[in-house]
Amino acid sequence: MSQENNRMSIAHLLFFYKGRIDRKIYWLSCFIGFIVLSILGFLEPIVGENIVVPLVFPILYIFLPLTIKRLHDTNRSRDWVFWIFVPIVLIVVLCLPGTPGPNQYGESANIGKRKTCKHLTNT
Repeated sequence: MSQENNRMSIAHLLFFYKGRIDRKIYWLSCFIGFIVLSILGFLEPIVGENIVVPLVFPILYIFLPLTIKRLHDTNRSRDWVFWIFVPIVLIVVLCLPGTPGPNQYGESANIGKRKTCKHLTNT
């Protein structure tokens, strides 16, 4: 797989709402996002909020397509994202395993441990 295809896959992962992602990709993305937001929080007193705050909103926006794709993996519509106002419900749903095989949102995201992240690597 070429480097250009990898960029397209990552762009699709972060910015588009169609498709499914498994729990591993979702929670890994959340962890990376948390680390980035923590670093920005640490830098805010040093560089000022005029620089940090505009960077926070795009990072938070990325969580929306990720969460919707994770909901798709559990065969739930994007309307479930409104459960973010009752966080425990959304967290429980996001921790559930995806539906096996294809569903109305596409092919299964959990296609085996080795192949799950294939679109993010060169193998």
